Amino acid sequence: MGYLNANGRSRFRETIRELEASRGCHWLSNEGHMVIDQEDGSNVVPEVDPQRILGRFLLTHNGRPVAITGPHGQSLEWL
Repeated sequence: MGYLNANGRSRFRETIRELEASRGCHWLSNEGHMVIDQEDGSNVVPEVDPQRILGRFLLTHNGRPVAITGPHGQSLEWL
């Protein structure tokens, strides 16, 4: 996701939602704030304060935040 622009990330999230609905798949994502913060200033996970993520990653399951993690797995803070 870090290599895609905001439009590409949006298309990816939509594809995953369709796969989840049609095939019951699960999407685990562990991304930094540059993926969560969008080009238009919005945030794809508004329920988590962006300042809380700086320097760390947000672990989500099917788009729902579940933990804040260290970039290389050195820490885990369940939400």
